[in-house]
Amino acid sequence: MTKAVIDTSVFIAALLTRDRFSSPSLILQLWRDSKFKLVMAPALLEELVATLLAIPVDDDTVLQLIKDIASIGLFIPGIYESAKLDAIDKSDNS
Repeated sequence: MTKAVIDTSVFIAALLTRDRFSSPSLILQLWRDSKFKLVMAPALLEELVATLLAIPVDDDTVLQLIKDIASIGLFIPGIYESAKLDAIDKSDNS
């Protein structure tokens, strides 16, 4: 099965859009339909949760997403290594 890492921005875009046919929404639906396996590292999950808590999405939606990740995600233990992307998009470094 194909494995993929979903960037936090894709999760956020999917949750904030009202269009269930947007690319981010379709990506999450494909994952929930087991078309690929979500790979999640602890630091990525921490970043996702922190970002989710800062946006205007109801708590039940956030809780359901975290439950879905916990139940059908593939967790990779260890240290997450990041890279500075100043030349591409400085906002990715925060």
